[in-house]
Amino acid sequence: MDEARQFAQAGDLASAMATARRITPRRALYEEAQGLIDGWRSEVQGAEDGPLLAQAQQLAAAGRWQEAIAVASRIGQGRALYDQAQTNIATWQGQVAGLEQLQRAYQLAQRGTVSGLVDAIQVAQQVPSSSPQRAEAAQILNRWSFDLLRLAESEARTNLSRAIDIAAAIPPQTEAYAQAQLLLREWQAVPGATGQGDGF
Repeated sequence: MDEARQFAQAGDLASAMATARRITPRRALYEEAQGLIDGWRSEVQGAEDGPLLAQAQQLAAAGRWQEAIAVASRIGQGRALYDQAQTNIATWQGQVAGLEQLQRAYQLAQRGTVSGLVDAIQVAQQVPSSSPQRAEAAQILNRWSFDLLRLAESEARTNLSRAIDIAAAIPPQTEAYAQAQLLLREWQAVPGATGQGDGF
């Protein structure tokens, strides 16, 4: 055990572990030796995998999440930094999903139709709260909700039922929601003016 510790103090962890393994089961110091071996193994693996994890984190900080995931995935199961790598990977996968959802929402909104805006809003609402894109998603949700409100007000001049359907699609937690609810109550009070719920 003393010899193993001397190797470890000299920085030769491979020799330290090899020496400690010579202490066999049922020997008095076996459990202590196994504890030291586990610690040294973690130290060795940390030194080997630490640069990989650091590289992955740098890539993620630059917004290159797919590359970060690929690098961190090279840290195998059972390695000292595996759990940390998997936690980071899960976070980065959420960020990738958030970005993809936001891009899809923009594509839907570009249709320039009521249904496109409604679909875009539904997709943007699915951006995870933990995603860096959540703040941007909240901004565009407000913008698109006001767009819907203006469309509903315009439609109300000629087709009150359709205006009700459009206003009803404005989601809670958006700045246009309260105003939309006021208009809905006003329009729904008009005899015969009820939303059809048959799409846009």
